[in-house]
Amino acid sequence: MGGAIQINDDAVTDVIPNFKRLLALDISGADLGDQGLCAIADGCRLLQGLNVSHCTRLTDKSIGMVAENCPGLRRVLQNLFIKLVNVLLGQISRLHQCHRRTDLLPR
Repeated sequence: MGGAIQINDDAVTDVIPNFKRLLALDISGADLGDQGLCAIADGCRLLQGLNVSHCTRLTDKSIGMVAENCPGLRRVLQNLFIKLVNVLLGQISRLHQCHRRTDLLPR
């Protein structure tokens, strides 16, 4: 599906429930927002690889849901990985009441 710009939230939400055993998904360049990525995170919990590069409408909400619902995720494209790390560091820092995200990094 990579580069499939015509793929949007509604299309993903309609189709993804049929792919509960999906292991890898490339939807780079799709017109995907939080609704679509949340549907993927909820319906495809076995995902091991995910590419959502150039999906510019994604926010921390859907990235966080991927982190919570897809524990087997091993391969992500770099920009998703950076967003995912930022979301997770934010969640961890809130849990541990750190003042700065850098407080979590090894010295």
